[in-house]
Amino acid sequence: MDRSTKWLLGLNLGGFVLVHLLGYIGLGIEWLGFKLPSPWPWTPLTYMFSQGAIIELLFNMLFLWCFCRLFMLVGTPKQLITSYVAGGLGGALIFALAWAAGFTPGGPLLGASAAVIGIAVCASFIAPNYGVNLLLLGRVTLRAVAIITVAFSLLPFLEHNPGGGWAHIGGVFAGTACGLAMKHGFMPRYSHRSIKKTDELMTLDSLLDKIKRSGYGSLNAAERRRLIELSKEL
Repeated sequence: MDRSTKWLLGLNLGGFVLVHLLGYIGLGIEWLGFKLPSPWPWTPLTYMFSQGAIIELLFNMLFLWCFCRLFMLVGTPKQLITSYVAGGLGGALIFALAWAAGFTPGGPLLGASAAVIGIAVCASFIAPNYGVNLLLLGRVTLRAVAIITVAFSLLPFLEHNPGGGWAHIGGVFAGTACGLAMKHGFMPRYSHRSIKKTDELMTLDSLLDKIKRSGYGSLNAAERRRLIELSKEL
């Protein structure tokens, strides 16, 4: 497990403990949760590291760990942290806009789900066709993983939790913006090297899949040369 994933998991565990300690002394979750119309100025950031219930903590941390592992196949630790924070802030923004439009009550908004969705969507835009093997589903692309994640992110609307649903939509938008920016180099502190390497890995993976299905003889001359080049580079 990379250090950035450990930090995200650790901060969420710490936030869970802090929420309950504050509740024990009577301060309530409003100190960490994003509650409208009068939120504390730090809560658009702290809410994404705070969980209210143990079952919410377990599910969010499971998905966070899984999506961090997927993200690190195509991105860097700094990009992972950026996509997480952007997803959380995007969730807070759309939640606030939905509240202003009268679509949802004022909270408090609490939990990492919008930020986790931001990670999944961001990874799918960096390398949409990168294939991964998932339990029960088999081999799927990161684009498919993101589509499934977005579909599940709409469940709060069916559970009469519109605030959580709007926050999830904010995570989707923020993850999309982050992924496009990282893929096309609009974030200059990130090197194009990792994106180039991702494209090369995808090409190699495709060639190996073709060999597995039809044998080495199914490759044409250009594909064989490319396979040799990639084997030397990677």
